[in-house]
This record gives sequence, C-alpha cells and structure tokens, in this order.
Amino acid sequence: MLRSSGLSVFAALGLAVLGGCALPGNQARTLLSISVSPATAQDNGSAAGVQFTATGTFSTPPVSVSPLPANWSFTGFLAAPTPGGVTIDNTGLAHCVGFKGTTLVFAIHPADPNVAPPEHISPGEELGFVGGNALLTCS
Repeated sequence: MLRSSGLSVFAALGLAVLGGCALPGNQARTLLSISVSPATAQDNGSAAGVQFTATGTFSTPPVSVSPLPANWSFTGFLAAPTPGGVTIDNTGLAHCVGFKGTTLVFAIHPADPNVAPPEHISPGEELGFVGGNALLTCS
C-alpha cells in the first residue's frame, strides 16, 4: 500500500515538473497601440456630433479589439487646457457647441488589458498607458 501511494506521488511530481517544462512561460497580454477612427472628422454643431472609435492592437490573440473602451479627452497627457465649447463623452461621441477650430481627440487605455481605463489622466501619468489620437474640426 505504501509503495503504491509513493509511486503515485512520484508520478504526480514528475508530471508537474515535465508539464512546467513543456509549457511556454506565462506571457502577459499587452496593449501595443491604439488607432482612432475616423482619423479626421468635422462637426458643424450638429445634434448627432461625431462618433470616434478606438481600436486596440494587442501582443497576443485576439490581436485587434474594436471598439476598445478608452478614456476620451482633448488633452491626453498634455498640460493643455480643454477647449471651451467642445465636449466628448466616455464612448467617444464628440460635439462642437460654440468652438471653432481644430483640436486633437485622444483615446487612452492602460497597457494591461485587465485594467479598466481611468476616468481622468493628469499630465505626467502616461507611464503604463497607451494612447491614440485623431483630429476634430469644428466649423
């Protein structure tokens, strides 16, 4: 009886060691880049606004995810003021209301896909995040 359970333990340890050697290392899935579409858009103050979409490119399958949830803003990691008269919501829907001109639109997400996008990002917090951008012209 002891011999049989001893063999079972030895066999289990052997399989665990062999299994660990045969499997590739745990490669963490990482967000590599974000593209924003459309790359350029124009809004004349319409009620519909402009819908931006973020697409994430990852290190392992599924390689492309769209739409990618993101933190949407007009400042990204820049220490620039948000232009008045233009808004963007957490889905990427932008509206021009009084603003005339062109502004950058940023989509930001943590490099770790298991972490949700933050509600707010301050300048200097870009470490660990990936960003993409587009241009919005308000006329």
